[in-house]
Amino acid sequence: MIKTGLALSANASPLIIRLLNSHPDVELAWVTAPGLGADALTARYPALTGEIGHIEAVADLDGIDLYIGPMTEAVGERIAADGSSLHAIITGGGREDAFADGVAAFGVAEYNRKALVRGARVAIMPDTLTLLATQALMPLAKNLLLRPLVQGALLLPDAASDGITAARGPMPDEAFDRARAVLAGLQASAAPRFEVLASRSGESTFAAATLGMQLAMSEAEVARLYTDFYSDHRHMVMVGGSVSEAIVRGTNKTAISLSHAEQGRLWVSVGFDAAYKAGAGTAVHLLNLLFGLDERTGLSAV
Repeated sequence: MIKTGLALSANASPLIIRLLNSHPDVELAWVTAPGLGADALTARYPALTGEIGHIEAVADLDGIDLYIGPMTEAVGERIAADGSSLHAIITGGGREDAFADGVAAFGVAEYNRKALVRGARVAIMPDTLTLLATQALMPLAKNLLLRPLVQGALLLPDAASDGITAARGPMPDEAFDRARAVLAGLQASAAPRFEVLASRSGESTFAAATLGMQLAMSEAEVARLYTDFYSDHRHMVMVGGSVSEAIVRGTNKTAISLSHAEQGRLWVSVGFDAAYKAGAGTAVHLLNLLFGLDERTGLSAV
């Protein structure tokens, strides 16, 4: 069993606790969060009533195999200590270069799966925006087809809408820096400029993007590139028609669809439930990779 300690943000949902508690290979050793103290988790998260027993609220890095939570000095020291076997999934931002070479990998599993499986002990959780952009564009970058200008629109949950000051507005190009870094790992010349409008989805956890560029290829040819790229990634689903919340709600799936407009413009649409795909589900997915488990363990079949 993988003894796991979980450090939550103040506004976290109980979903990650639920997934870890039901994971067949995980023992949830402790959970901590701002203001949690020694209160029962069910007092903080009533939705867990009847699902969990007593779980400690006092963090002990020496007693666990895996830490999930924000980067702290104590976590960094523990991972770097001689003989340490502690693994970590870093949430809320983090950098691979905070660790020795080869220790950490950026947690876009469809891009970095080999590194995560073959020796990495730390996975850096990607944010919603980076996941949308990379999952939409990686098959093009892999085939050296990414173009200098990407245009489109995003729909982001309120919790992932940092940088948007109104209900709708342009995203700053620098918001795509992490996505550019991933894409450059597939196409060295990839440094596209992003002209993207974003709007909020309010209380919904649905996140979606439609990104377009000039590309003189048929829709069938592009569809083959995407199908080949994602053929062995069980959480990626190609769909016909529009990408909708109904397809992905409550799952770790990303739905992808392709369309062409006139004058050789390709449009790629992606969508996922951010609470899963950019949150609890990805954390479990990364856990599975770090410990050599089937990617779907503790998650839905797709």
